Amino acid sequence: MVLTLLRFPGAVVDFRAALAHKQELYPEESEIIAEAHFKLSLALEFASITRTKDEGEDGVDATEAETHVDQSMRDEAVKELEAAINSTKLKLQNKEVELASTSSPDDNEVTRAQIAEVKEIVAEMEGRVSLQASLGLQDQSLTIDSAR
Repeated sequence: MVLTLLRFPGAVVDFRAALAHKQELYPEESEIIAEAHFKLSLALEFASITRTKDEGEDGVDATEAETHVDQSMRDEAVKELEAAINSTKLKLQNKEVELASTSSPDDNEVTRAQIAEVKEIVAEMEGRVSLQASLGLQDQSLTIDSAR
């Protein structure tokens, strides 16, 4: 019996469709596109983990649940997160060009603040990619160790 508390596989389908529609409407550097990639990444990450619970004797539920990780979904989640990062970096480049071409000190301060915020977002997402990569390596080593 598979425990399904939330419908992450359904969310993956919905977020893929949403991303495809948004890509038809907005340029790659749009934060709407970056957000769509990010949300799809999260849905893929959560959908990659399933928990199964074996039924005990006489149909009584056992207390132990087993967790399974779909590494291909995790890998796809990383790719989507990297796409979100690339989209955000394009926006960052556009803001930096805007800063260079603006002569108003007030506008420059606003643009500098926006650039700093976008750089923080990129750093957070890059940290998440590193974390996911290290988790993937741990999962692979656990699989190799258990196969021995």
